[in-house]
Amino acid sequence: HVANHAQLPTLGQELDVLSRQAETRFTVFGVVVDGVVGVSMSKIIAETTMIAVVVGAKWSSQPTSAGLKLTLLASYASVPVRAFVNSVATDGRVLLATQLLDAMGDG
Repeated sequence: HVANHAQLPTLGQELDVLSRQAETRFTVFGVVVDGVVGVSMSKIIAETTMIAVVVGAKWSSQPTSAGLKLTLLASYASVPVRAFVNSVATDGRVLLATQLLDAMGDG
């Protein structure tokens, strides 16, 4: 939650800047993805993906010697990876895809 609180507004700002440039503008279902639409879509993507991540985390964190530790490590490692990808991405589709990493970190 802490990482999402800091990264979601910057994601919206970046999508808003990209939507103003003709070569980086894209649409989904006929709607131009700007900051407001992008943040809404990113929350939908993250929450939908989180369902599968929770099921996978339950399966992978069986009480073995490394199961829970590896699951937590993957969860914690997804936050800095997502921050890095958000900082270098110049395509709105890539920015929205980073929400999969948000679901991995939260799930």
